[in-house]
Amino acid sequence: MTGLNESGMYALVFGSKLPAARAFKRWVTSEVLPAPERHKVRSTRSDQGAGRMGPQGD
Repeated sequence: MTGLNESGMYALVFGSKLPAARAFKRWVTSEVLPAPERHKVRSTRSDQGAGRMGPQGD
C-alpha cells in the first residue's frame, strides 16, 4: 500500500494536465488559499495575548 500526504497530493495534482486536475488547481489557488487572508480578523493591541497563560498561571 502506498500512502500520499497532503503536500504530495498537491504536487501530484498541480503537475497533472488532466482537465479535472487543472480545474482543482485553479479552485485551490483562486479560492481556498486566498480565503484566510480575505477573512482575516485584525486584533487590537488590548486583544493580544488574551487567553494566554503565563508560567505562573496568571
